Amino acid sequence: MRIIILGLLLAGLAYVNLIRYETPIEVEALTKRSAQATQAPGSLDGLTKEGVLDPASLSQVQSLSRPVFNRDRRPYKVAAKPKPAPKPKAQPQVKVDRPNFVLLGVSIAGTQRTALVLDRGNGTPEWLPIGGVLEEFELVSIEPEAISMRKSGKTFTFELYAQN
Repeated sequence: MRIIILGLLLAGLAYVNLIRYETPIEVEALTKRSAQATQAPGSLDGLTKEGVLDPASLSQVQSLSRPVFNRDRRPYKVAAKPKPAPKPKAQPQVKVDRPNFVLLGVSIAGTQRTALVLDRGNGTPEWLPIGGVLEEFELVSIEPEAISMRKSGKTFTFELYAQN
């Protein structure tokens, strides 16, 4: 019984496929007139200000059904080069003093790196990962015996066994 049902399903799919295969595909070029006919009155969907069809607004079926190598196609127009963006104004240099930090320890476990940093100003040590921020200073690198912290483009290095 299952084999008969499976055979009928396959025959039905084959019949539908045959009908779809025999259906011709329209290969006429999409013109301004045909594009407007498929739109609601007053709608300019797919058309630019100049009345030219915008290829980005076409569906995949519409794009693939157009005759790509037709001699009647418009010639390709090179797009105008965009104007360069204005350069940002140079920000005034901010004097950055060396922070009063002490590196107390470094933890490296596989790919995870953290550093125990003491801020002498508030007396509280903090574990910081790379990218962590302490008093507006960003931790940019952690090595086994040193770390680097950056603020406003200035980088400071703190060693684990610093000679103070």
